[in-house]
Amino acid sequence: MLDTVLGYDDGPVVAACPTCGGVVEVPAPAEGTTFDCPNCDELLMVTDLEPLTLAVASDPDEVAFPDPDERRE
Repeated sequence: MLDTVLGYDDGPVVAACPTCGGVVEVPAPAEGTTFDCPNCDELLMVTDLEPLTLAVASDPDEVAFPDPDERRE
């Protein structure tokens, strides 16, 4: 089984959301996987497997607002 990450084949694992601290179940962790936090709806990404680490992922479709001092009026 080359697709199986050691230690994660017995079911979902849990991690803490870096934004709200809520418990997040990750059914099949793989680096680069993105999903929404069920508690705060933040888009999260698996950044490391050992230990399982989650980070806030930037939504590529989201346009960031410029800082107030960068706005043209």
